[in-house]
Amino acid sequence: MYLPLLGDYLFKRKKIQRIALLGVLFAASFLAWLLYRTVRFNNSITFLNVGEGDSILLVTQNGKSVLVDGGPSEEVLAGLGQVLPPLSNNIDVVIATHLHADHITGLLSVLLRYRVGLLLLPARQYDSPVAQGLTALANKRNIATRFIHRGDSIKVDDVNILTVWPDMTRDLSENINASALMFLVQSGVFRALLTSDVELGCNTATVLKEYVKEIGEVDVLKVPHQGSASSLCEDALMDLSPTIAVIPVGKNSYGHPAPNTLELLEALGVYIVRTDLDGNTTIWWKLGSRDWTMSHW
Repeated sequence: MYLPLLGDYLFKRKKIQRIALLGVLFAASFLAWLLYRTVRFNNSITFLNVGEGDSILLVTQNGKSVLVDGGPSEEVLAGLGQVLPPLSNNIDVVIATHLHADHITGLLSVLLRYRVGLLLLPARQYDSPVAQGLTALANKRNIATRFIHRGDSIKVDDVNILTVWPDMTRDLSENINASALMFLVQSGVFRALLTSDVELGCNTATVLKEYVKEIGEVDVLKVPHQGSASSLCEDALMDLSPTIAVIPVGKNSYGHPAPNTLELLEALGVYIVRTDLDGNTTIWWKLGSRDWTMSHW
């Protein structure tokens, strides 16, 4: 009489134990995945494929984030969702290198989607509906805002971001591209130069050439202005001696990147990355070492 009841009890108990074990395994797997996704992009710089425009995300050793530009559309959100931790709703610092639409339109979506700790804007202003919308949205969301130029720097964990251009004491070109923010990013011995649209061609102002020479060698160069025909010259490349040159570029009618720019980089043995061909590109650096690894995704 009792044996069938006992058998049924033991069967149900084993079934419950199996379900509990599966639950524990699922939870452990989820936590392992969450931890991996949380730290996967630490110590990295990612050039997001946002089309014909710039968007670059830095993630520090402790997972803090700095977004430089947002590209021409809300497409930046897809890339950020892949890099930032799954449960993250924060970006520590957002920088607009200049106020052209191909650099800041996506930042409107970023400011709406994420809690931003600090917004850095160029001291050289530019009036447009998109630029007005960006500053208005920052004010509405009570985001601390600073205007910066040459000599200003910020340090986020182990990453130091030094503004090397523009020099507001100089007579600047009326071309807003020429007075965009240019940064030297350093973490340990890793160095990257983020040029925005500041062209380093042979007709570049003498003062800017002097500043480029002061920077010295870098590991990574963000090629200015989608690799336009006047974006680089041999002297600048020789001074910077980059290992990698990244060209953020998309479908366009301007002929970007220009053949002469590509030929110059190839002649000097610089490894070329193009977001239109290679997609999103992440470079991880190792603290205290010049070693780095790279992945396209």
